[in-house]
Amino acid sequence: MKTVVISGASGFIASNIAGELKKAGLRTVGISHSASSLPYFDKVYSGRLGSPLPPIWKKENIFSFIHCAHHFGEEEFSINVTGTISWSHELLKAGVPLQIFMSSVSSQKDSPSSYARAKYVLERWFVSHGGLCLRLGLVIGNRGVFGRMISLVKNYPILPLLDKGKTNVCLTGMNFLSDFMRNILTQDNFFYKGKAINFFQPKTVTMKELLNEIKKLFNTSCLLIPVPSYVLLFLIRMMECIPFFPTKVSSNNIIGLRGNKEKNHKSEWEALGYPEKNLKELIQLNISGL
Repeated sequence: MKTVVISGASGFIASNIAGELKKAGLRTVGISHSASSLPYFDKVYSGRLGSPLPPIWKKENIFSFIHCAHHFGEEEFSINVTGTISWSHELLKAGVPLQIFMSSVSSQKDSPSSYARAKYVLERWFVSHGGLCLRLGLVIGNRGVFGRMISLVKNYPILPLLDKGKTNVCLTGMNFLSDFMRNILTQDNFFYKGKAINFFQPKTVTMKELLNEIKKLFNTSCLLIPVPSYVLLFLIRMMECIPFFPTKVSSNNIIGLRGNKEKNHKSEWEALGYPEKNLKELIQLNISGL
């Protein structure tokens, strides 16, 4: 039985991929802050970026390692870059056949977002060392950033609409991503090693279109008020300075959206065999309960 290790095991993307791989008969092992058991994982080891990777290769015969972990908070750029490269280097020395890195369409060398800059640097590391990078758009599903967007639209009567909602958004369906990962890992497909794949639908939608579609699907009356992005960014940064004050959207999210008004990479979605869906259909296919 093949063993696939996934970091950031408690996260939205990692847990969905693990569930699909389990159904395909693979053994799934997770790396998470806590070693407590998690759904869809046969075993979970404790580990976090910035600390040495647990020597799992001594206990597990690893076929592939999927890097989903991302550190948010202080020293975000340095911890993600040095921590992820350190883990990848250990796995290379251990002879793990395939490493897969979850990147983003927002990855840019000179982005004001530390998230986007880290993704850019790490893409180059993995491609140059024979790994596979997947550049994802906004991943549509019940959790993650899109899940938080649903929660905001359902629970708040008024929401700010960043720069009149004109920002273009690339979309990736979680079900399609899980399907792609299953196909690669069950078919021993090493064709994609050393490549970065743009895994998102060819056509973008605007943030306004996206939020209005959520309103329709969940039958909410949330009012969207246009607000300049710099005003919203200032307010969120103020809230982030308050200890233990929860925010569903971070300043990094806003910075990333501001720097991602145009798609920087050409989609390979259809070339990989995935049909483009309209916005309503894509959401319905990837959100349970609709």
